[in-house]
Amino acid sequence: MRNRSRLLAIGLVLLTVGGMLFALLPRPVTASAGGKDKTARAQGGGKSQESLRPISSKPVHFSVSPALRDIQPSARLGDSGETKDGSKDKRVKRSPLNPPLNKGKASGGANSIDPVVQRSTAKSLREEELNVPAPSLTFEGISNNDNAAAFGFTVSPPDTDGDVGPNHYVQSVNLLSQVFSKTGTPLTVPFKLSALFPSNTACGQTDDGDPIVLYDPLADRWLLSQFSLPSFPNPPFFQCIAISQTPDPTGAYFAYQFESPAGRLNDYPKLGVWPDAYYMTDNEFGGPNLDFVGAGVFAFDRAKMLAGDPTASFIYFHQDPPRGGQLPADLDGLNPPPAGAPGLFFEFVADEFTPDPLGGVDAVLVFEFNPDFDAPANSTFTLNQTIPVAAFDPRDPNSRRDIEQPSAGTPAPPPAPTFFLDSIQDRLMFRLAYRNLGGREALVVNHTVNVSGVTPSSPANHQAGVRYYEFSRSLPSGFAVFDQGTFAPGAPNGSSGDNRWMGSVAQDNQGNLAVGYSVSGVNTFPSIRYTGRLASAANPGGSTLDPETTLIAGTGVQRSTGNRWGDYSAMAVDPLNDCDFWYTQEYYTAAGQAGATTQRWQTRIGKFAFPSCTAPPQGTLQVNVTNCETGLPAKGAAITINGNLYDTTEAKGQSVTQLPPGTYTVTISGPNFFPVTFNNVVITNGSTTIINQCLTPTSQGCTPTTTVTEGDLFPGGIPSFGVSSGPNSVTVDHVNAGTGLQSFTVVGTPTNATVTIPAFTPGTFNPVTATFTVINPSQPVDFTLRAASTYHGIFIRVRCGDQACTPTATVTEGDLFPGGIPSFGVTSGPTSVTVDHVNAGTGLQSFTVVNASNVIVNIPAFTPGTFDPVTATFTVINPSLPVDFTLRAASTYHGIFIRVRCSSALNTFSGRAIAVNATIAGINATLVDTGPLPAGGGSITATPLLSANVLGGALTTGLLNATTLGAGDQSRSQAQVENLFL
Repeated sequence: MRNRSRLLAIGLVLLTVGGMLFALLPRPVTASAGGKDKTARAQGGGKSQESLRPISSKPVHFSVSPALRDIQPSARLGDSGETKDGSKDKRVKRSPLNPPLNKGKASGGANSIDPVVQRSTAKSLREEELNVPAPSLTFEGISNNDNAAAFGFTVSPPDTDGDVGPNHYVQSVNLLSQVFSKTGTPLTVPFKLSALFPSNTACGQTDDGDPIVLYDPLADRWLLSQFSLPSFPNPPFFQCIAISQTPDPTGAYFAYQFESPAGRLNDYPKLGVWPDAYYMTDNEFGGPNLDFVGAGVFAFDRAKMLAGDPTASFIYFHQDPPRGGQLPADLDGLNPPPAGAPGLFFEFVADEFTPDPLGGVDAVLVFEFNPDFDAPANSTFTLNQTIPVAAFDPRDPNSRRDIEQPSAGTPAPPPAPTFFLDSIQDRLMFRLAYRNLGGREALVVNHTVNVSGVTPSSPANHQAGVRYYEFSRSLPSGFAVFDQGTFAPGAPNGSSGDNRWMGSVAQDNQGNLAVGYSVSGVNTFPSIRYTGRLASAANPGGSTLDPETTLIAGTGVQRSTGNRWGDYSAMAVDPLNDCDFWYTQEYYTAAGQAGATTQRWQTRIGKFAFPSCTAPPQGTLQVNVTNCETGLPAKGAAITINGNLYDTTEAKGQSVTQLPPGTYTVTISGPNFFPVTFNNVVITNGSTTIINQCLTPTSQGCTPTTTVTEGDLFPGGIPSFGVSSGPNSVTVDHVNAGTGLQSFTVVGTPTNATVTIPAFTPGTFNPVTATFTVINPSQPVDFTLRAASTYHGIFIRVRCGDQACTPTATVTEGDLFPGGIPSFGVTSGPTSVTVDHVNAGTGLQSFTVVNASNVIVNIPAFTPGTFDPVTATFTVINPSLPVDFTLRAASTYHGIFIRVRCSSALNTFSGRAIAVNATIAGINATLVDTGPLPAGGGSITATPLLSANVLGGALTTGLLNATTLGAGDQSRSQAQVENLFL
């Protein structure tokens, strides 16, 4: 396996030949007799200590992009590393290092024949297995001419990649991306991924390539990614990842810039979608010479990235050589992996590598990644399985000159050593496609092998074929080979046979397999073809694929000196019917081959399907989530189905998911909200199931608790006004008369702040107002109000700073005249609570205010000489508007407690939220959220602790009868449930 650095050659050495500019690429070091260099990686071996240590890091920059459809195409611009000669501008990637190989030995002998090679394209014994049709649609993708227009130079190779969603196809290449309709109509111009990032960031200033585009079938979102090498060859290096905010890839994106750990260059990054994370692999280079130093694996916090949370982190493990060339599993289809399944990573090993890791056995290694984003140190990455496979030969000739092309066209082609293409036989080819087929899990993948049957010392005795696998397991068993084969019609024929390489493979919902690839030879222009087999034809001993089909035939050759081809392609499956395969790859036309120093490659996109494939049954789950307090849509709420995270709600508070028919458990949760779980949610084929749910904020939301006490009227009382709140202290001079306004801000999370109100001159009735602004409401904050002597007016306001919850409470004691209101009452629009007059003793008054703009609380008079307080609790369910409370006392009294909270006592029953407008007659009754309401009504029973319980089952409007006890008398009260918010 060769470790190929795929770096953009910024700062190339230039040589003028015949008036044309060429980039002198670093030549790989080679051994004698065509052997490979000894500087890169071997196979097998253990992990370093660093490999056992997870590293966690947050993005160095987060932003929200404008809508992609509104981004204007960038004008042509220069870039460090470009070389200019008019239309001959060129930018290429640096050659990689090559791994050590034992050139004289191959699995099964020096001149061995691949045991599962398919040499013939003759049809299968069963006529019904000839099922790979011609493409139903093909159209042009991005070309290198688009790069020339956007950047002023061309680039090689294209790194062709694309994915399909329900309504769009998105393609990414070096160095542009584009969105198409599923009929091939461009919906955007070719655009730079840097346009999704701020211009003052590395990701916004560079387009260094290695792009990946993925459709997330669980969330119905898009992921676009590339790396950024702003100071190449010096660190730092970055991974730029953009997540669409909606299913529309032409809309806005959450844009994350992550820095590669330890200054390592994150080359050849490959990503995959999994329920708990977006996983990524890379080949890593470091040190002053950017030597190959191993491989990295990353788990990005998918839940936070879908929600647009700027604190989304990654967990990373570094693996020393010989690790490299790994791929993460990427989810296809309606069925996710079992809940809690670790991320899967594959890598192949071969006995040709030095040292031979498994004693003459070729195999695929299976790794498992268990990230813990809450406690990153608990994360693990482990080698779980070694799966022996049919012997293969990964060897190829020197350097990148492996694949022949026709020697045709004018002007005359360059010298033969530069007229070949790169096979990249040292690694698995993108993607490692995962599918849960119900009774079993399947993973399909491919790589390129030599099928000439001899030691390949030159392109003339090397022939490339596509080795493909299907691995399968039924838990708790491990993975095993379910199907394998090498597709190489005409093998062995290294001198004139066609080469098939740079493949990508996937399965439809029925397990049918399709593989696309490049084909080229001395008589065949580089072209795009595909083949496949039905699920029933799978054979671990070697299956037979159908005759290949041409997606598009090339008519030109590549004449650049870099020999680059690929470096990967993409086979995707349409999530709408789970049958159509979409493939994209590069090719050349006669017009594109003109000139020796330009690389005018083109790309093609096409689709096809097995005629026997039918769409799986499926239904739609639509979840609409709001905030119980504000009534506004709840953005970023996580939707978990049967233990797997599927989606987070968009800005409109909605999530739409496709599911197979069945019964599910659905949990809706979010930061600072109490989760709600629905059991037995039924999905039926062709129907939409709707869940409308509001979420209640938790204590981590805005829940300030304010206590106002007027209980210190004795001589010697505190004669000044002051506040102490942790590190902040505000002291206000004593006021004897008139109006005094006292305002302060509490910063941090003080557990108690004491406010002392100054005394007033008897006979003055102007109030004092104190405003409390809680900046950090993560913990309750208690305020105690104390009066130095008789006073006539107090206003208390409690706010939550700039947070959504901003209730305002006003307390006034200004009605002490004879004839003042001798009763306790509250009026708040449709909500009214009236409590009988109390002359002495303790009275507990509790009620809930819904959307009230003003509430007047009339406190009953107390018998002089008694000092027991009255407590009134105000619970604001919808704090989107300020709520004013006015406290009035009938006559002299000695104690008042006022509590203002931003949480709801009566808003959640059986997973549903309600708001109650109630009229309660009597005293000492508190509605307590202890159970659901019954159909047709229920009962409230007061306890000796002066509380009332709401009992029952279903949520309907009805009368709630209550018996209240207090102050020695008993009366009946009635609560009317007027509004239900379901």
